[in-house]
Amino acid sequence: MPRQISGILNTALLGVVVTLQLTIIALDQGVSGEFDILDHVGSFLGGVAGLIAAVIAAFGFNIWKRQITHGKYLTLIWEAMVATQRLETHMALLSLNLVFRHQHANQYFSEAVETDRAVAEKLFATLREACSAIDVIAARNGVELSNICGFWEGRLRAINRFADTPEASIEPEPLTEWTAKLSSLMEPAQAEAKLLKNKLAALEQRFS
Repeated sequence: MPRQISGILNTALLGVVVTLQLTIIALDQGVSGEFDILDHVGSFLGGVAGLIAAVIAAFGFNIWKRQITHGKYLTLIWEAMVATQRLETHMALLSLNLVFRHQHANQYFSEAVETDRAVAEKLFATLREACSAIDVIAARNGVELSNICGFWEGRLRAINRFADTPEASIEPEPLTEWTAKLSSLMEPAQAEAKLLKNKLAALEQRFS
């Protein structure tokens, strides 16, 4: 854009120089010739000014259009980023409450786990919607972000299935062993979250 504006200004400057040169020539040819030449030059410069104005207006419209379009893309990307960050926080809290529930097996931690799961489900719904929209209108890469979101949600389901197995409530494993198994399930979920965050950050950089 700066180069294009510079080119326009150079053209305008050239027009001024040409006008001055023609004026000098006209003065040498006499008053009548001067008025004729200046009349033609005036018409010419009027046309050039109109053309320059049209070009600048076109550039301005293009920039405005890109700002509006990219603003919509960025809004979707930021929504997905916020949902991702909140999901990471709630999954960490969920894993902690699952450990406490396994260790103490009381109603308080059971209710805390269910609350964390309900919040995570709502956040995943928001994230799925944002990722689907980004895939269609911003990334234009098929269903890449939606797939990552789906894999991450699948990891959460695997964690919940592991924590809710009947054996865990009838005859609980030692806490150290159970926590190690939970951690091994949390790691792939964290990897999916990190991958999604990196993809969203790259898109944010692209449209900023």
